[in-house]
Amino acid sequence: MRKKVFFVDSKETHELVFRALGAKRCLCPLCSHTRKKRNESTLCWDHTKNVGYCQHCGAVCVLHKEQSEQGQTYTQQPAPEPKIDPAAQHARLTGRYPHHKRSLSSHAIAWLEARGIDAEVAKRMGCFSIPMGHDDEAIAFVFRRDGLETNIKFRTLKEKGYFFATSGALMHPYHADAIGKHNTLIITEGEMDAIACVCAESPNTIGVPNGAGSKNMAWLDTYAEELAKVELFYIAVDDDERGHELREALIDKLGAERCRIVTYNGHKDANELLQNEGKEALKAQLQKASQPEIANTLNLENEYDSFEQLFTEGGLKGLKIDMPEIDDIVSWRTGSFVVVTGIPGHGKSEFIDFLTVSLNRLHGFKTLFFSPENDPVTYHMSKLSMKISGKRFGTDYMTREELSRVYTDIKQNFFFIDPDLYDIDQILEIATAMVKTHGIKVFVVDPFNTLELKNPENISETNVINRLLGKFKAFVRNYNVSMILSAHPRKMDVLGKSDVANHREPTLYDISGSANFYNRCDYGIIVHRADKDVKDSKGDRNYTNITFEKIRWRELGQPASCKPRYNYVNGRYDSMHKTAAEWDYSWWESCEQTPSETCRQTTDDVNEHVA
Repeated sequence: MRKKVFFVDSKETHELVFRALGAKRCLCPLCSHTRKKRNESTLCWDHTKNVGYCQHCGAVCVLHKEQSEQGQTYTQQPAPEPKIDPAAQHARLTGRYPHHKRSLSSHAIAWLEARGIDAEVAKRMGCFSIPMGHDDEAIAFVFRRDGLETNIKFRTLKEKGYFFATSGALMHPYHADAIGKHNTLIITEGEMDAIACVCAESPNTIGVPNGAGSKNMAWLDTYAEELAKVELFYIAVDDDERGHELREALIDKLGAERCRIVTYNGHKDANELLQNEGKEALKAQLQKASQPEIANTLNLENEYDSFEQLFTEGGLKGLKIDMPEIDDIVSWRTGSFVVVTGIPGHGKSEFIDFLTVSLNRLHGFKTLFFSPENDPVTYHMSKLSMKISGKRFGTDYMTREELSRVYTDIKQNFFFIDPDLYDIDQILEIATAMVKTHGIKVFVVDPFNTLELKNPENISETNVINRLLGKFKAFVRNYNVSMILSAHPRKMDVLGKSDVANHREPTLYDISGSANFYNRCDYGIIVHRADKDVKDSKGDRNYTNITFEKIRWRELGQPASCKPRYNYVNGRYDSMHKTAAEWDYSWWESCEQTPSETCRQTTDDVNEHVA
């Protein structure tokens, strides 16, 4: 027999399959596949009311509106929680299982004591046993609220199995009458663990309804007023995956500041610890319960090696790029946020491309570009090809074999995001995927002003930019990637002089929109070309002033400036002491064969540190 049903909480439609006509139990389509006992029928179905209830996950379902039985169409309305009169339910249970007949058999007592449970404590908590067929018995765990019995859960002894005296009854924690009587409360995963804690002289213990498999936390709302007065909760659930999930759900609901986590000296749960080491050991572990980590705080357990290295060596040194003027000032390390600014046309993009190619040539760093500034991508590829090959782009300077070779090189080491995208969340999602699939180590956004600044809360531009920079910093930190952001300065007239080529050199505080570009970056760089009328000592005007205005970590360098010569043949930067006749075009081959030993050693050190 099959029934199409609608689950009220999850808003899902499923088909229930009953093994026989009129059967009252079937598999729950929401939780059966997640359980060890996948064939256990936990969903109870009332054929008269057409309402179902899963005793494992707490899901409630009703007959789907499309299904009709005997000419009657049922509507897809959420089923109200079953209204069972507490006094009538108590009378029903005590009438079926009279108190004067409740007792624990010798077999049940032996079973409890074999698990470290004091039978007298179990009796005080209402436990009794009933005979089952085939020489088996079941122990009863009585659920109460305000002194009234709400349900009885039975556990068979030979083969672990559960069933309830009443299906569809209101769910309450086991030993719920402890709620509201104590300033602290121990929450366990089940009845046996709750009794174990009571045996360890902790009467302030409850067990969650339906164990760790239940996603239904409605009982917390039922007792919200009493739970609000509890000062500390001791979360004493099982030390396994499902127990951890339950622990996180309880901490989320109750608040980490009021929770403490109980562990079991390598044992699975409280009952196992009691069984193997005794009640004193369990009492000690309850007293040693630890404060859970607060979300978004850092765990220092694995930081000692870095801490010691900072103490002995001054911190992890960075990588060099084989450019003497720049290497004398700064070294580079992944996990850094780099901001580059400069007047438009002064070479920000050229410097960024040179830096990424250098890190790739010497250290194998792959780069992902989001660069509308260099659209179309073939134009950007031509600029990269000159820096890689050392030759001007065109048929007069490169052979087709060299063109094919550099094209393959670019495909393997440089990747590009569609420049028509402007949503930063979407761009960061793509960058995250590229880090995981291609091992990207450098992510370039050029320029910042092409990004869409979302402002649904109508806050100031400064705060919008600050939040966006925070996203960049989180990305850099989470994936150990260096991010390079190009940002234009504000209006040019503020920088003085009417001739664009002769404006004063900007600072990071001149970036349009916010001073947070300076505040939040790890490296702050200004790229500025010489005034058109100013010549260097050799009579040339093609040098560029590179100012490192900010370097966050002392071991990576100190703020300073240098004036490398811009190589107008291939877009590289060379030493200011060289003339055009001395420019070296063999860089591609020499770096491809063997990086310098200094660079190789530094790269190995960084890779080992990151690993």
